[in-house]
Amino acid sequence: MESYKKEFFFDWVVVLKENNDPIGEISCVKFSEGHRLCEIGYCYGSKFWKQGYGTEALKAVIGYMLNNVQVDIVIACHIESNATSGNIMKKAGMKFDAVLSNYFVNKETEKREGQVFYSIMR
Repeated sequence: MESYKKEFFFDWVVVLKENNDPIGEISCVKFSEGHRLCEIGYCYGSKFWKQGYGTEALKAVIGYMLNNVQVDIVIACHIESNATSGNIMKKAGMKFDAVLSNYFVNKETEKREGQVFYSIMR
């Protein structure tokens, strides 16, 4: 709760509209006031994947950050093997920017993977 007292802290629980059950989280994982940009990260319970919830929440957060917080650029990224997350970014209007090869070690496979970046500008 202390984090919410910070001026530039953005973290939301995503809930189902019909019953307010929590299904995931979406947050601003990096914020640069000077560069007027933020990076969004999200995570959902697996039984809620591929149902449009991620896209709906990401669109809402992008709109909020561009229109209310006045950032110019919203960034998001995923590891190469998680193409579904990239699909969420594309459906939310983000454009592919770049892949940083061998950026991460995948915790499940112990193999190196690239990090794929997407962004959207005001």
